Amino acid sequence: MIAVSAAMMAESLALARKGGIAWQDILKVLDDSAVASPMVKYKTAPLRTRDFESTFSCKQMAKDLDLILGAGHAVGVPLQLAAQVRETYGALVAQGDGDTDFIATVKHLERLSGLGEPKL
Repeated sequence: MIAVSAAMMAESLALARKGGIAWQDILKVLDDSAVASPMVKYKTAPLRTRDFESTFSCKQMAKDLDLILGAGHAVGVPLQLAAQVRETYGALVAQGDGDTDFIATVKHLERLSGLGEPKL
């Protein structure tokens, strides 16, 4: 669930930036809205300064998603979201971001969206 939340945060941040919302403003919206889960609040703090130092790496997240997908396959439960997010983490590892924090999904979506570093 954390991996999917990280992917959703990345998409919302990229969409907001493309729509002209400033970096700090969208982080405040995430913090002050109904989506402000403990995980969201945990990651908006380091995102304010673009701190991607790992607390749990993209490689670790990919490994955990592999375990989750294996468990789903073993009992016949389709885990479509987990599979899609696993591909995102695979891309992050392939691009050299394997040791960065799992919230590097933000940087990944920024690259895919043609966005550079935001103004802090």
